[in-house]
Amino acid sequence: PDVALAGTRGGGDGGERAAARRAAGALWSAGAAVDWAALLPAGRRVSVPGTVWQHQRYWLDERVEGAAGAPTGHALLGHRSPTAFGGALFEATWGVGSHPWPADHVAGGRVVVPGTALLETLRAAGAAARGEWVEGASVTIERPVVLEDRARRRMQVLVGEDGTAQLWTRRDGDDGEWTLHATAVVRPGGVPVGHEDPATATAGLTPLAIDLVQDRFLTAGLAYGPAFRGLVALWDGERRTVGRLAAPAGSASDGAALSPALLDAALQATIAAPAAPIGVPFEVAGYRVRDAAAAAWVVVDREPGGVGAVRLLDAACGVVAEVLGLRVRPMRGGPDVADAVF
Repeated sequence: PDVALAGTRGGGDGGERAAARRAAGALWSAGAAVDWAALLPAGRRVSVPGTVWQHQRYWLDERVEGAAGAPTGHALLGHRSPTAFGGALFEATWGVGSHPWPADHVAGGRVVVPGTALLETLRAAGAAARGEWVEGASVTIERPVVLEDRARRRMQVLVGEDGTAQLWTRRDGDDGEWTLHATAVVRPGGVPVGHEDPATATAGLTPLAIDLVQDRFLTAGLAYGPAFRGLVALWDGERRTVGRLAAPAGSASDGAALSPALLDAALQATIAAPAAPIGVPFEVAGYRVRDAAAAAWVVVDREPGGVGAVRLLDAACGVVAEVLGLRVRPMRGGPDVADAVF
């Protein structure tokens, strides 16, 4: 325009000086020359975007939780909260933003927290509650934990003085009902012991092609992404299956005794045989694990009617974890993942 007017009347936020700066800004926007060095002697020039906004979000996807209790140092278990009863209560928020690796575990077309994560969470809660190393017994997965898109689940584990443990969740920020997902009994226990030579264990067994095994899983409705592709070689026989393990990127334990993603990969060996029904673990009679276990092999011994024992070995062939009395529920079709899995 030929003439531009800008008011310099004081008032509002900042008083007269701020009003003068706003007036200078209005004149500058209208094309007038402004001596910014004289007006803002302490200022400096900064560049602004030369294109339209890029539509990139910089907001935090996950809520930063307040210190509601003592942190456990375990990513799945979260923190210990004070209770009005004699047991222990642990709380955490689960979601693919804070826990990205479960996004690689898809059952029935939806992201499902693996049963091994529930198993480890219950064991860790028992150890923290009792202040000693424990083993999990009579573990039953009642219903899978489904992570919906970007929604988070508020998780609680209650450990009673009698050693019973329950894992519940509900949608974060929702006042709806809580869902019971898993129960267990945690009790003082030792660490697994023993050694086994994988070369001897694989003698007389038939190699299986991992790609074909994963194709069978996918056809049945189980899609394993990179974090759950830790089973890299397989040998199968009438009563035994042996697998070689390699911890993939993104399967870090985050405070767990053994990475739940790697344990899940090891348990895939229980359903890898061509005649084995494909499904997911839902019951474990016993689970023992060493602290900071690094598994390199898995040995599955089958019994009539089910799996007898699963042993995980480290690179030195020592037993670092044992899963006893594993029962698998076969996958079946259904509109809901709970129907497909359970």
